[in-house]
Amino acid sequence: MPVDYTKLDNPAWYALTEKHSHFAMGSGDFKRYNPEIVLFAGFDIKKEDAFNQLDTVVGINESVFLFDKFPSLPANYSIDAFIECLQMVCPSPLPVEITEEIVLLNDSYTDEMFALVSSVFPGYYLPHTN
Repeated sequence: MPVDYTKLDNPAWYALTEKHSHFAMGSGDFKRYNPEIVLFAGFDIKKEDAFNQLDTVVGINESVFLFDKFPSLPANYSIDAFIECLQMVCPSPLPVEITEEIVLLNDSYTDEMFALVSSVFPGYYLPHTN
């Protein structure tokens, strides 16, 4: 594990064990979000056997998005796609003048939010993600 390893290197795991723990399914070293919300899953990178818990939270023919490098998958799993992602961090606030009204997006915007994200990244955002 790199010396500079941070929570941003394994965002799903830390979200599911901290602020979003009320959305987490699973226990121990492998967790996922409810599949009606988002398809992200996370695991404790420090636990070499975390993937032994996949069958407790991932059903037959289900897919999940995983972050980080991970050990070999159990034989009954396969990787459908690999997408390299970069994490961007702004270390300090930027001076920005807000000239438009900020609108709080609530449940009345659910369909519009789903349509917008689905138009650019289908399958990432689900009808109940908001």
